[in-house]
Amino acid sequence: MISRWIKTGQKLNIPMDQNFDLRRLMTEPITLKHWISCGLPDEKLAIENAVFVFNGGRWPLMIDPQTQANR
Repeated sequence: MISRWIKTGQKLNIPMDQNFDLRRLMTEPITLKHWISCGLPDEKLAIENAVFVFNGGRWPLMIDPQTQANR
């Protein structure tokens, strides 16, 4: 979704950082370290999902085969 958004922005000549990172934009480093210390895997997809969960206006549907959301 993010790469599609970046491509659309480039087509529309919207200025943006070439090194766009959702984690950097939507979280503070201390918050990210806290999530990881609480058991969130330190991988891009897990962190992006956590960003959506904490910043979303509604409760998300969680499909969690490794039961990480319970922690």
